[in-house]
Amino acid sequence: MLMANTHLGLVLRLVLVLTCLTVLWLVVLLPVKLVTSLMGGPLATGDSFGSVWDGRIFNAYIAGDTVDRIQVQLDPLALFSGQAAGHVAISDSQMRGDAYMSLSGSQVRAQDLDLRVDLGRLSITDLPGINPQDPVYVRIQSLVLDEGDCVEASGLVQSGALVPVGQLYGVVAPEIEGYLACHEGRPAIDLAGNTPDMSFEGRVVFDAAGYNWTLTVETQRADLAEALALMGFSQTSGGWQHVGQTPYPR
Repeated sequence: MLMANTHLGLVLRLVLVLTCLTVLWLVVLLPVKLVTSLMGGPLATGDSFGSVWDGRIFNAYIAGDTVDRIQVQLDPLALFSGQAAGHVAISDSQMRGDAYMSLSGSQVRAQDLDLRVDLGRLSITDLPGINPQDPVYVRIQSLVLDEGDCVEASGLVQSGALVPVGQLYGVVAPEIEGYLACHEGRPAIDLAGNTPDMSFEGRVVFDAAGYNWTLTVETQRADLAEALALMGFSQTSGGWQHVGQTPYPR
C-alpha cells in the first residue's frame, strides 16, 4: 500500500502535466468511500463522505479499535515529490488529536502530533484509584517508521494519573513525564516522576502486536508496601517493579 501511494503520486504528477483539466477534476472528486473500500486490511469504515482531498470517515475500525471520526485533508503539493501527505484529525468521546502525516515508499512520518486520550482508552484502569477519564497528553515533534522500524522519534507525554492514586493512600504521588525515543527499532516512551514520598521511572515499548512496560517505584514509606502489592508491583532489590504487556484489540 505504501508503494502504491508513491506510484499514485507519480501518476497524478503526469496527469497534471499531460492531461486535460477534466480528467484532473475527476481525480479530485474521487470519493473517500471508494478509497477506504479498496484499502481493506485492518481498516473498516461505517460511513465516509467527501473527496480524498478533504474527507471524513465515521466509525472507523482500526486494528480492533473504533474511532468515531477521522478527517483527512491531503496536501496536493506533496504529490509532486512522490509522497502522499496531509493533515489527519481524529476525535471521539475518549480521544482527540491531529497530526501531519506523510507516506513515501516504505517510510511513514508523523509530525506535530498533538493528542489527548483518556486512560480508559489505554486499558490500564484496573489499578486502584485510577480514574478512566483522566487524560494523557501526547505531543510528538517527529516520529519516523521505515518498514515498521523506528528510525527517528522525539516528543513528550504527560499525565497526572498517579496523583489521585497517591491521595487514595495518603501520599504525594508524582506527575509523570515521558520522552519518546527509538529503542531497538521500536517506538518507546521513557517515563519519570519524583516527589519526597516516592520516585517513579519506567519504559513503555510499542511493537506490532501491542505494548509492554517495566515500571519501578522507590520509596522509604514502609506503609506503601500493601498498596504497591495491590497494584501488581513486586518488591525487588531496586524497589518495587511492575512488568506487563497489553496486546492491541483485534
